[in-house]
Amino acid sequence: MLETYQDRGFAVLAINVEPEQRGLVGPVMTALGVNFLPLQSDWKWAEDHYGVKSTPETALIDQQGRIIVADSDNKRLSVFSKDGTFIKTLAAPSRGGLVITPDGTLYVSDVNAGAVTVFKNDQIVDVIKVEGRPHGLSVDPVTGDVYTSSSVGTAPNVTKAILKKPAAPK
Repeated sequence: MLETYQDRGFAVLAINVEPEQRGLVGPVMTALGVNFLPLQSDWKWAEDHYGVKSTPETALIDQQGRIIVADSDNKRLSVFSKDGTFIKTLAAPSRGGLVITPDGTLYVSDVNAGAVTVFKNDQIVDVIKVEGRPHGLSVDPVTGDVYTSSSVGTAPNVTKAILKKPAAPK
């Protein structure tokens, strides 16, 4: 990805803040074919220099070009502009996946809540209770059905959830 987009200003920054993992990071990244190594530091330095207060779980870029990051330890989504300027937070448990559909609907799964939170225009419009600990997340672009995969090692599963349809007018 770096090679594809670096001429447009794309860069990768990685910081390893876990001292006990320092001897493992290099060999794993080399085995994966990653051609850079992360900075080695601690949480205080990462927070002071980059505003990182916890381990980001997942990130995506929405149709407006905003960067949305699942800040799982703080149970929120952090929203940044294209240039990385912090805009706001959205309260939601977010230790799992993020999906955004073409109409801008944002789906956020959380393994601890056992749920998928649905946002439209940065407002919660639904919370879907699902089986297991939903880490993996996907939305069928045709039907809108929500699929999650559980991170429970002893009982892995994939669950399909269907959004509630509004009641027909009387």
